[in-house]
Formats: sequence, structure tokens, C-alpha cells
Amino acid sequence: VDIVHTNDLRIHLMWSLSSKIFGCKCIWHQRSLFPDWLLYKSISRLSNKILSISKYVHSSLPKFNKKKSDIIYNPFVFNKKKIIKRIVKKKLLKQLKINSKKYIVTFIANLEKRKKPLVFVKASLMIKKKLKNKVVFLMIGDKRDEVTFSKILEHSENTKNFFYLGHKRNIDDWLYGSDLIIVPANKEPFGRTIVESMALKTPVLASNSGGHREIIKNEKNGFLFESNNIKAISQLTYKILNNKKKNKLITNEAYNFALKNYSVSNHIKRIHQIYKNL
Repeated sequence: VDIVHTNDLRIHLMWSLSSKIFGCKCIWHQRSLFPDWLLYKSISRLSNKILSISKYVHSSLPKFNKKKSDIIYNPFVFNKKKIIKRIVKKKLLKQLKINSKKYIVTFIANLEKRKKPLVFVKASLMIKKKLKNKVVFLMIGDKRDEVTFSKILEHSENTKNFFYLGHKRNIDDWLYGSDLIIVPANKEPFGRTIVESMALKTPVLASNSGGHREIIKNEKNGFLFESNNIKAISQLTYKILNNKKKNKLITNEAYNFALKNYSVSNHIKRIHQIYKNL
């Protein structure tokens, strides 16, 4: 083995020393904020290269690591097959047993505190009131925090047109059929759901925090709100859903931006060059 390329905090720690002992080059692919932990910082010195998935992640690295770090964004596959959005949406509403025309507003993330699922739940009540019940809310994601999960389940069971759908392996239809994706997560290292939505030309409303700010240029390729501001989420959702002309311009811009910055071919070229240099 010439190069060991690790992708996870635990695996960084496990493989760095053995790579050094056996004379392999070692790459750390840093996908989360760098922990403020002395042992982790010390062992990181054994790596030959650190790859950060965003400028935000890069900013969390200790100074001595920044010189050997490159920023390489995550890659995405772009499906260029022509699909009609309203047909996908109609199929989803039928699956949910909703017969009338409604907006679909969706949250997709694991149900942990950092992803702020309860912010989405609270915002949904205000949005529902503002849109006079012409809206369906979907939550998709794994149960991670028992207290958070029980609150969401209770809300889903007691609230009309609010659905918790659990984990979904293939989310393209849910992203594509939605009228808006809301991403309230705080201090997110990157924000995969945002780019996945951009690739399917679905508008995104995300918190003005962490890696989100590198992906979204407000009102150019998406929309930002200040973290935890439920009133702002409600007002912006109403504004976005009622301006189809602007939405079309923004989602086209978002698609082109994502294609340019997050393609698989670009990612492979960058990684390949780093391997060659090592």
C-alpha cells in the first residue's frame, strides 16, 4: 500500500500511526469540524495531507495543519434525465392519500439536535396558518435522539397534513416532488441535502450558518434565514411559494452552480492530482 486515505474520525486515529510505521502516505479526509481534543491534534501531525470538505471545516483546523490542507467539495451525480416535476408531485400526494392540490414542504436529515428538526416542526405550524392549510409537511430521516423523535412522532400523529416518513433510501423523488426544502441545521460542515436539491431544481431555504453560506448565495441560487428564526422561516416560505417566476430563475441558477462546483469529474481530477503529488 502506498497511500492510506481515511474518511472518519475514528479511522483517522486508528490508521495514522500504522501508516507511519509501514512507510505509507496518509490522507485525512476531514468531513466534520476538527475536534478541540489534544490527542486528535497530536495524531493529526502524522498525516501527510488533510482534505477539508468546506472552507468552514478548513477554518476549524489548527494552524499547523492548514498548510497541508486542501478544500475539496463533496461530489454529486447529476441526473440529466427529463422528468416532469408535477407528475412526481402528484404521485407523492397520491402516496400520502392527499386528493387536493397542496404545496409540499420537506425536511430531510437525521433527527438529531444539531439538524434542528423541532425548528421545522414549530415553523410548520406558523406556515400552515399563513398558507391557510394549502400545504403538506414531510419529515424524512433516521431516529437519533429519543426525546426529539417522540416529540416529532406525537406531532405527526396529532397534526393534519404533517407526515413523518422515517428513513428513505432513495430520496430523489421526495426532493424533486417537493415545492421547497427547509434546512434549519446549525454549524453544518457542508450541507449535502442543499446540493441534492439544487441538482433537482427544487428551491432551498437554509439557515445562514456553517457550510450553508458557501453553497447558497441568498436570493441568487437559494434562500437563507438566521438560525432558529421561526418567524423568518414562515415569512420566507410564503414568499418563495408564491413567486413561481423568481423560483424558476433561482433553481436554474442553483442547478448550474451545483454542476460547476460539485461534479464527480472535478472531484476525481483533484483527488487524483493529490495522489500523484504524494
